[in-house]
Amino acid sequence: MPAHLTTKSEEIKWGDEWGAGVLSINEKSNASLKLHYCLEGIADEKGKLLEIGCGQGKFLRAIRTHSGLDRTFFGCDINVQSIQKIRAVRRQGEEIHYCAGDLSRLPFVDSSFDVVFFFDVLEHVNQVEESINELGRIMKPSALLHAFIPCEGNIWTLHGLLLKLGIGRRLKKELAGHVQQLVTNKVLDSFRLYGFTLEKVRYSGYFLEQLFDLLFYIGLKF
Repeated sequence: MPAHLTTKSEEIKWGDEWGAGVLSINEKSNASLKLHYCLEGIADEKGKLLEIGCGQGKFLRAIRTHSGLDRTFFGCDINVQSIQKIRAVRRQGEEIHYCAGDLSRLPFVDSSFDVVFFFDVLEHVNQVEESINELGRIMKPSALLHAFIPCEGNIWTLHGLLLKLGIGRRLKKELAGHVQQLVTNKVLDSFRLYGFTLEKVRYSGYFLEQLFDLLFYIGLKF
């Protein structure tokens, strides 16, 4: 089950169009739920805000639209083509700055940001703890991190149960680039190891959503 973390302080194979389009907070969708949780988590934070893995910027644009606070917005993604596309179609006057970068080597100086957030990123990186350390490097002291992390290794989830039985491990790796099957407690321990203080954890992606997710990838495979 995905963990929504609020803490202090590889490219998706099918993701050429990740972050494209428009997202509304009023939609009845998992994406809208992610947006709602993020807006609630960062509601009182000002300053420089960065989304890691922004793709073509759907979440970032929605957060800017629904946020009335004084912020400067940045988006970073490993997919250079996505960044080129969003730069090409960026609306005049839209104050969002986009750049290409790898989470293990982000193109920012130390202590750059007041708020950092990401959705569905850690399951795609080869070195989770190295990536968490890099997040801490670019965040200011007492900066806030909000993250949505699919924890498909949790044994009490449908994904985790199938993994335990030796079923489906390659499915998400081959079709979605999920090189990690993360476990909630281990992820939390990794954040604490690198100096983050946990403020809140929420869960989503319950049984029916997990089932639909698996059926979707089975359909892609076969």
